[in-house]
Amino acid sequence: MTQNEIDELRQVVQLRIDFLLVLIDENSRSEELSTPPLEVDNMFERAPSRVEKTIIVEAERELTQLTRTLSWLDSDHAGKCIACQSDIDFEQIKKTPGSRQCEVCSNIISGEK
Repeated sequence: MTQNEIDELRQVVQLRIDFLLVLIDENSRSEELSTPPLEVDNMFERAPSRVEKTIIVEAERELTQLTRTLSWLDSDHAGKCIACQSDIDFEQIKKTPGSRQCEVCSNIISGEK
């Protein structure tokens, strides 16, 4: 992978990280503000809080993966498949920044042919 490609991927990853941080912050705040009163015992009233918590958990998972991707981009292994060490297609990494496997190895693991 060229240095220009690595720099471009770093920008893509950083933009996604910035988005996720805002998403986590907004959902954390809205959860604090939208806590239903204790006398409300209705599943519908509680649903937004559960949804917000799910959004936060999923965003935190992706954030962890993207942070690891930034470290990977700074390593000697940037752009190399963790399974076979062949080059990963730049467009594949750009589309799925957390991808650390080439298309062939990814398909083998997922059971696709």
